Amino acid sequence: CLNDLPARAWRRMRSRMQIIFQDPHGSLNPRMSIRESLEEGLLNLGVSRKKRMERVRKILDDVGIPFAQAEWYPHEFSGGQKQRIVIARALSMRPKFLVLDEPVSNLDVSIQAGIINLLLDLKKEFNFTYVFISHNLDLIGYLSTRVGVLKAGRLVETGPTEEVLTNPRHPYTRELVENLPDLKILSMLAHADDSYSQYLLFVGSLLSRTDLDPHLRELIILRIAAKEEAEYQWVQHEGISKEIGIDEE
Repeated sequence: CLNDLPARAWRRMRSRMQIIFQDPHGSLNPRMSIRESLEEGLLNLGVSRKKRMERVRKILDDVGIPFAQAEWYPHEFSGGQKQRIVIARALSMRPKFLVLDEPVSNLDVSIQAGIINLLLDLKKEFNFTYVFISHNLDLIGYLSTRVGVLKAGRLVETGPTEEVLTNPRHPYTRELVENLPDLKILSMLAHADDSYSQYLLFVGSLLSRTDLDPHLRELIILRIAAKEEAEYQWVQHEGISKEIGIDEE
């Protein structure tokens, strides 16, 4: 139990756990530059200035913020950029466990999609475990490998995401998932391997749906763009090409 740890051991443990809050605007000190915010935790751990700068440069690059903007202040960034910076600050401590408390609910849909796909990519790179807290089961189905359902502060059901959301056992869970899209396809899309032919099959099936939630459509389109490195040469499916505006001439 964490509460039984000695003070010194608890201090070491805290550095391995980080949290990302719902409101990126209130998560950053307006009087500190981005560099100072990212260095604060590292200073407490006694990391040298040279290593601090190296880590700040690397982590900003990982979340898509130019290092040239490291001396900027929070008011100079958009909401989506601020959330990327908050994510960078958490990852600067190299955590093994990350709590995300409604991390995209205050952002526009298109920005949400970029942040969610960033989290998926960072999880693969850094191999950390996260707890994603959300009321949006579409996002839970897209992001998570396991899910726990809370009702009135009590855990009423838990298990693999696909199993819980496609075959719920608890009445409350069944009520929540009644109007969800095809979670099997969605889960495979998020966690598919690098086979483009397999990936195209899932994506083509999903984008062809006329009842697809616009939020999920945005997530999928951005995920396609994130997977392809060159000029989307692998995309031959006419419907997908149209969705992401590819010039096929």
